[in-house]
Amino acid sequence: MSGITLLDARELTDTSDILARLRELAHGRELILTTRAAPADVLAAVQGAQGLDFYYSPIERGPEAWTYHFVARDPSLAASVSEYLGWDHDRLDEVLERALADAAAGKWQPASRRLENFRHGLFRHADLEDDVLFPEYEQRTGIRTGGPTQVMRDEHVQIKQAINGMVQATREESLPDLEQWHANLLGVLVEHNMKEEQILYPGTDNLLSDAEREDLILRMLKY
Repeated sequence: MSGITLLDARELTDTSDILARLRELAHGRELILTTRAAPADVLAAVQGAQGLDFYYSPIERGPEAWTYHFVARDPSLAASVSEYLGWDHDRLDEVLERALADAAAGKWQPASRRLENFRHGLFRHADLEDDVLFPEYEQRTGIRTGGPTQVMRDEHVQIKQAINGMVQATREESLPDLEQWHANLLGVLVEHNMKEEQILYPGTDNLLSDAEREDLILRMLKY
């Protein structure tokens, strides 16, 4: 991946070495970390730092390797839901774009692997919204039934269905089916992401203090 540092730490046993590499990243730079087991000590150190130095999302969580995607941020600036989940949208868009390019070129094995990573990442993204973000928004606004979060939850079901169809089409190496399911996905996902990034995320940010936003983001990072 152009512009992204790759760190294969499966042979490293000292957490401090990994943290040192992370701290070398300039603000806005990204790193993909691969470890042999769950990098619990690394994640705990990142979560326990003064201010949020990094956002991250899992790519693969075992059994043979654990891979996380990190982006360095300026901890002197207030963290925000818009910043973290907007970054995760962009990250997932790139994974999907690469999977589709592989499929179009007939490279079905890497296409399948990337699409599985996309499914894992987007399902996690949707689930943490359903279980962490949306309840916070509903509690703060008092808007539940018939509100924006109900619409978003319904759309998450449609999005997951389309992605499962894409995964199956890739396994069967059917480009026409993959393209059809991708069209179905875009029919929901494009507007869905736009509503989140323009309305729900900034709306949630505006309801919270800096400390409350950081606490909410930490809960999402741990999901």
